[in-house]
This record gives sequence, C-alpha cells and structure tokens, in this order.
Amino acid sequence: MSEKQATVHINKILAAKRQLGAAIRLYFIEEDELAIHTIASAAFRILRDVLKSRQVDSLAAEMVQEGLYVLGRQLAEQTISEEKMEFLKADRETFATIEKIADEIKKQGVNFDRNQIGIKHSSKEDQRAWLSKAANFLKHADRDLDELLDLDEVKNEELLMGACCAYIRLMKKPTPEITVFFANWLLNENREDCAAAVVEELCSELRQTPTAKRRQVCREMIQRLKQGPEYATLYA
Repeated sequence: MSEKQATVHINKILAAKRQLGAAIRLYFIEEDELAIHTIASAAFRILRDVLKSRQVDSLAAEMVQEGLYVLGRQLAEQTISEEKMEFLKADRETFATIEKIADEIKKQGVNFDRNQIGIKHSSKEDQRAWLSKAANFLKHADRDLDELLDLDEVKNEELLMGACCAYIRLMKKPTPEITVFFANWLLNENREDCAAAVVEELCSELRQTPTAKRRQVCREMIQRLKQGPEYATLYA
C-alpha cells in the first residue's frame, strides 16, 4: 500500500506569480500572442483584485505618481538627459508639474514624501487604463459569439508591464522573469537611466547583443538569475 501524498495548496499571489512568470517566458520564446495575453491577463486580474482588497484603489495612478517622482528627482539632481528633457518640454503642462516636484525635492531633500504628488483617478478610469477588451474576448463566448478581435488590441508588452508593476507593488521584490522583462523593456524604450542597479547590468549586457538575439539572451538571463547564488536574497 503506497503512502498517501500530501496535498499541495497555493494562494492567489503565488498563482499569479507562476502565471506571470510563464507569460514572460512565453513572450521571450515568441509564442502565440493570444496565449500570452490570456495567461498574463489572468495574473494581472488576480494581482489587481488583491491590491484592491488592500485598499490600493488605483494602480494606474500609483504608476503615474512614481513616474513623475522619478522624473522630478532626475531633474532636481540634473541627471536627466537632454533628449528626455526636450521630449518632456513638448508637453508644457506635464513639464511644469515635474518642475514643481523637482523644486520640492530640492527644498525637502530626504524628507520629500512622494504621496504629495496628488493623482486623481477613479476606479472606472483605472479600469479603462488597463487593456481588457482582448482579455474579455479570449475569456468567454456566451454573449459575444460573433464578435471579432482586432489584433492591434493585443498589446502584450503593456499588459506584462502592468502586471509586473502590480506584483512588485504587492511583494516588493521582482522575480527573475520580471527583472529581465524590465531590462529588455527599458532598453527598447531607451530608458535605461530609470533602471535599478541589477536591471542596469542586464541592460548593459543586452545593449551589446544583436537585436535578433536579445530574446534568446533574455531567456538565458532568467535561468542564470535563478541558478545564481544571489537568487535566495534577491528573489525568494
């Protein structure tokens, strides 16, 4: 008589972590974009629901707030590139806001609280901020049997970025998949100056890699991060 195996249980966040990791790995092997979207959407939905249960009303608003803070800090420290400066100045209203934030950072120093940056965002606006049309199309067919999906609605990079940010907001630490996805995304968007130290190292390595081989290198990076001695400290 064989011994009864123990039942394994997982919670919602672990389920989302596994889904998101799988979606990123599929993205880097250039698997079917609809399959990636379905898995990433499921993970993102869980993470947003958990955030809402913890009184985080608007992930989109928090991301805008964080982005303005980073730009304000760079402007205050005069580390912002000329190219980015010209791009920001094109939107006078936004740049004026960034200048005000930079001034307050200079005045308050380490006492500056980024929650001073007020972003008004309703739950309905937050819902519209994240892509759901494609996810809904792929989820069921009981009410929209004859509907068609425009593949331009399947924006996996944006979806994965939102899900990654939601996971970090909850867990504070990225997974190896999220770390590599961030590095690849920042490099593609020419925003390496926003990268943390670990991500910046990966960006530097990817920058020296031919574009056609970057996704392969990203897959290798994920495995390397999982096998490295720092894995338990940075990602566990």
